[in-house]
Amino acid sequence: MQAWASDTPNAFALKRPQIVTWPDVECALVLWVEDMENKGETVTGLMLREKQRRFEDRFQVPDHEQLLGDSWVQSFCKAYKIHEFQCHGEAASLDQEAVEAERI
Repeated sequence: MQAWASDTPNAFALKRPQIVTWPDVECALVLWVEDMENKGETVTGLMLREKQRRFEDRFQVPDHEQLLGDSWVQSFCKAYKIHEFQCHGEAASLDQEAVEAERI
């Protein structure tokens, strides 16, 4: 690793560092997403934005430091490898527990 870094001195400067102003809020949001995924629930961008706003209120983030708009959602999802899937037709109403029982 050190040899690679000395061969390409700009390699570490190519990636922008992720700056988190309120790590407690981000940690709470990640835990909420994981909990929703474990329950088998779908998480959308609108849900992420609303939960972010509620966590900022709960952790008393000052108004001038709150994340506004939608731009942070894409980078948040990319950083934590969160993908949005949409179920169509019968797949949306499929009972996952029944499928697992049939597989066994």
